[in-house]
Amino acid sequence: MKRKKVVWLYFVVCSLFFISLADAEAAWNDKIALEFGITGVLQSTAGNDTASTDDQIDYGFSADLTLIGELAPGHSLNLVWEAGEGDAAGDNLGARTTPNGDGADSALVTNVTQAFYESEYLEGKLILSVGKYDVHGITDTNEYANDETSQFLNSLFIRSAGLSVPEIGAVPSVAIQVQPVDLLSFVYSYSNSDGEDVGNEAYQQVELGIHPSFGGLSGNYRVGYVKHGASYTDVVDGSAKDNTALFVSVDQAISSNTGVFFRYAKSDENLVENEIKSTTSFGLSSNGAMFGRQDDTMGIAYGKVELNEKVVTSFNEGEKVVEAYYNYTVNENMAITIDAQSFQDLERADNRNVTVIGARMNAAF
Repeated sequence: MKRKKVVWLYFVVCSLFFISLADAEAAWNDKIALEFGITGVLQSTAGNDTASTDDQIDYGFSADLTLIGELAPGHSLNLVWEAGEGDAAGDNLGARTTPNGDGADSALVTNVTQAFYESEYLEGKLILSVGKYDVHGITDTNEYANDETSQFLNSLFIRSAGLSVPEIGAVPSVAIQVQPVDLLSFVYSYSNSDGEDVGNEAYQQVELGIHPSFGGLSGNYRVGYVKHGASYTDVVDGSAKDNTALFVSVDQAISSNTGVFFRYAKSDENLVENEIKSTTSFGLSSNGAMFGRQDDTMGIAYGKVELNEKVVTSFNEGEKVVEAYYNYTVNENMAITIDAQSFQDLERADNRNVTVIGARMNAAF
């Protein structure tokens, strides 16, 4: 009941904004934008034969439809509908990271995942978002390793902070993004998934970003902190504690066509639920200018998941992943990707090294 009250409170707040800002003279068809995207992934494993798994070909797909209704300049209502089925090689591999970061559940899932009001102030220097909102999309971002539909597929190269503290998805949230000057940015978000003990049992993020340019080559240097005020269990005495994590995300252009990236995230190793102690990843990305394919992208990356030895007591050397991809742009609406991933030191006794070869198709309108 309390959760319903919180959701309705957000709805009422958003409605008040709509009433105050709606422009009755504007034609609705000029104020509504639709965005649609669909991604399909096909992956095959090699070396995955164990007592409980075997090599096979798996698929996964996702689709999303976004409706953006402009109520006034800089003020909009956003609705996001998503559908998906299957996670390609993910459910067959048993890895800490998933080879298909765009994957969904094995059964067909459809849902209105986000419904939020967003407003811009001070000529876009301050953005406020309120409603059912996925706050994970505004922190730990990266220019070269952030989009599972066009860049790296492995989840480690999409958002490392999500492996350190469990993500909560799209829930009632308030988020503030501030960039007073080009060099500096600040993000804060507050979320609560169940409406219980709103002051304490919250998921909060804070991030500071520095965005310099060296000789015309831009970079982004972000550091952030996550706190989840839920009942996690202390390793020593079993008491309830909050969960916290620190994360760093860096990307830097090194030429007009090429850039490098680095990510690191560290969780509290004194909690039973935190089987992952830290994650590290780095890599390089470039476009296809050398082949006369300016709109294509390609990349190679290495990452390691360091396990919490206080909790994971066997096969705990840490999972390593190498990924390389080439994203071929067919036209302005479609791209096809060839992707290869190598996993080492999986948490099992047999065949701990596995290769995943795959292809991805993405269409966006």
